[in-house]
Amino acid sequence: MNDSEIQLATVEEEEIKRLLAAAGLPYDDIHMHLHNFLVARHDDVFVVTVGLEIYGELGLLRSLVVASISQGNGIGRMLYDRVMAYAPGQGTVFAHDNSRKVLWDTRIHGC
Repeated sequence: MNDSEIQLATVEEEEIKRLLAAAGLPYDDIHMHLHNFLVARHDDVFVVTVGLEIYGELGLLRSLVVASISQGNGIGRMLYDRVMAYAPGQGTVFAHDNSRKVLWDTRIHGC
């Protein structure tokens, strides 16, 4: 899988919910943040998702999940890098310069 196969979610809400449920993560509110979820498929199988919730300058990285069939090949790290690059364009900066706050979802699965 390459970086170009990662894209913004469009109509994948049910697939995202299934992947989150399989990982034991909450999914009831993803419709409010779906426009900031990234997804990827491999051989037409939905394999990875990550969400970004934006609250002004604060960003909450949530629900980074890699399906078991795709674990161990670096796609989790690739998706993490992509969402971190995506966040500044949404007005949220993840930085460690003490000028911004970073909120993290502590339940990251499959990386």
